[in-house]
Amino acid sequence: MEDQDRAARRARVRLVAIGGLALALLVGGGVLLTNAVSGQDASTAPSGERRSSTPHPTPSASSRGKMTPAKAKPMHLLKPESGKDGFSVGFPRTGPGAASAAVYYLEESPFLDDVRTRQQLSAVTSKGSSAYIDKQVSEVRKVREAAGLAPSGGVPGGLTFTTNVNAIRATPLVNRRLVQVWLNYDRYATKPDGTPANEPIKDETTDLLLIWEDGDWKITDESRYRKLRTFPASYDPDSPISWQSGWWQVAHVA
Repeated sequence: MEDQDRAARRARVRLVAIGGLALALLVGGGVLLTNAVSGQDASTAPSGERRSSTPHPTPSASSRGKMTPAKAKPMHLLKPESGKDGFSVGFPRTGPGAASAAVYYLEESPFLDDVRTRQQLSAVTSKGSSAYIDKQVSEVRKVREAAGLAPSGGVPGGLTFTTNVNAIRATPLVNRRLVQVWLNYDRYATKPDGTPANEPIKDETTDLLLIWEDGDWKITDESRYRKLRTFPASYDPDSPISWQSGWWQVAHVA
């Protein structure tokens, strides 16, 4: 019976994991939370819940010895100029500024907390995507229910989640006013005593569309922009194909 309930929860997570910012940020956290609470190892979660659907590059013999993300100097993140409701805002209108904003937005996303999710998205979502905030808060609540939690509230048991972005791939669109940023990241769950709750979920990939609006980079979900998205090869630090596809490793600000 317990196995059936667990399978049903996973199925719900899969059903709601069909795109959108908050769900892309949260679905891995939902699986990780379910595993941490139940004591199940994260590696048993179906790979489709934890991995990008983009193909992994396979370097050919002729590409060996060429530049890779691991060989290149990493991109140093730019610090935000200010904050709003506890979240970072205020990034320059440059490619590194958009990439830095995307990394901060992802790493600061409040996993499984619907109230804080609304606060963050209200601070960093474009005016043209205001309906997106309600939609994503609703998705967060679905993920909470799929993990066996009440629809609204914080993370139980003193657990904390940490997201670490490993690499980004930024592409300017629409006269550089719109930038698509792909991010490869790992996610960890930690117990109140500081020890790991279970094995981390690694090598997740998602993308954000950021538009320059009111002096800052804002997340947009408008269909006219989403249709402009591009899809690179998956991130592999040792792959020349990943380098050619535009992936850069990230150096975090100390």
